[in-house]
Amino acid sequence: MGGSNMTQGGNNRKLLTIGGSGKLGKYCIEKWITEEIVDKVWNFDLHKLQNNKVLNFTENILEENGYKLITSVLREEKPLKIIIFAGYDFPRNKDCENFFSPYSTSRNESLKSWEINCMLPLHLLKCIDENPYKNISITFIGSIYGNKLPKDTLYSDDGSIYKPVVYGMCKSALEYLNKQASITMAKIEGNCNLLRFGGIDINIDDAFKKRYSGLSPLKKMVSLESVYQALSFVTFKNIKDLNGAVIDLDSAMRHT
Repeated sequence: MGGSNMTQGGNNRKLLTIGGSGKLGKYCIEKWITEEIVDKVWNFDLHKLQNNKVLNFTENILEENGYKLITSVLREEKPLKIIIFAGYDFPRNKDCENFFSPYSTSRNESLKSWEINCMLPLHLLKCIDENPYKNISITFIGSIYGNKLPKDTLYSDDGSIYKPVVYGMCKSALEYLNKQASITMAKIEGNCNLLRFGGIDINIDDAFKKRYSGLSPLKKMVSLESVYQALSFVTFKNIKDLNGAVIDLDSAMRHT
């Protein structure tokens, strides 16, 4: 990794992502590259993105080697845009597990949810705090269920299936972290914001999709293209006074 000749005026086109190899991250990153919104991506994830403009790191930043690597990227490359796509959810995919109590996740599942949803962004901020530079823009990805409980009939007609409560707990904690991060970033002329999504239409079980759409005021789930447009606006428009915001993209589902 060589040093950057690009100025730190808020407009370099370097993107650092954590967990960018999933369906959501892959869709957005590949489109940003195609549309020449970003020139280079450093992606920390267990899985790799197959693109010659993406440098993949499979190391875990919660471990010593991964933390050293992300420190090196920050110090040498100084990417101005950072998005944490990584999240541990319990999605309603085909053949997914049903939870008949909000508390029925295993200890390991609960700890993994906390580690991925909260500890990854916390350690990233720790690393930035130790290696600060100007004009960093961070985007977190939250959920409307960090601020409300799902409808009883969202997962089953009789209300017997639940969204594990640990997911909402972690996403609520991420909103708290966004508050502190916005203050930290402001001190180095940067910002941090959180996009809070409703259900995104990615490989969703047909029965759940129908149930969700029936409850949604727009009668639909959130599209990948809407996610792309919202992330593009928040991350790349360089709106300096947009800091510490929580922005909902949920087809107004939060109001039901």
